[in-house]
Amino acid sequence: MSGEEDEEGFVYLRADDALEAYAAIFGLTTAESADHLRSREALEGACSHTSMFGPGQPAVR
Repeated sequence: MSGEEDEEGFVYLRADDALEAYAAIFGLTTAESADHLRSREALEGACSHTSMFGPGQPAVR
């Protein structure tokens, strides 16, 4: 996995990392795990959202 690590040591997954993890958990190929997605854009948004707001930071103010 190639997620990005922040200064506090937290690793934030990219969409491809999340798909690889899903594939490993459920015994699928990465392509099969991508087929399970309703929206790749939503997954990418969710992954980027977590890196913009760290632990303990509210996403909405």
